[in-house]
Amino acid sequence: MYCNNSTRDDLRCPRCGAVGRKVPAETVPALVLPAYRQLARSESFFLCRSSHCPIVYFGENRQTQFSRHSVSVPVWFKETGDDVLICYCSGVTRGDIRRSVLQGARTPAEVKKATGAGDGGQCLTKNPAGA
Repeated sequence: MYCNNSTRDDLRCPRCGAVGRKVPAETVPALVLPAYRQLARSESFFLCRSSHCPIVYFGENRQTQFSRHSVSVPVWFKETGDDVLICYCSGVTRGDIRRSVLQGARTPAEVKKATGAGDGGQCLTKNPAGA
């Protein structure tokens, strides 16, 4: 049985009800706007995986919530357009990936080679998912 002081990896977003994904402790403080960083260090956070929900992160207590406007980077699956980052470490956009495919990349390895995606190694503090 779940009680408020135990750890969970599957809490639901208090706004839309989507199952959240727990993110590493370093991720949220690194990506929220400076005014919210202290609050972001206060508890465990979950990423709302719904593309339609304005909430990006919600706390384990479900009271603390950070919307798209509270985060310093656009969240790729909550935004549209080719200029949205997909690989935050290497600065690769959705458009870069589309262009690599149009130019002949057919596998993830070929896309990675063509764009440089996945080479930055700083996902913990640059990617909203923390991975």
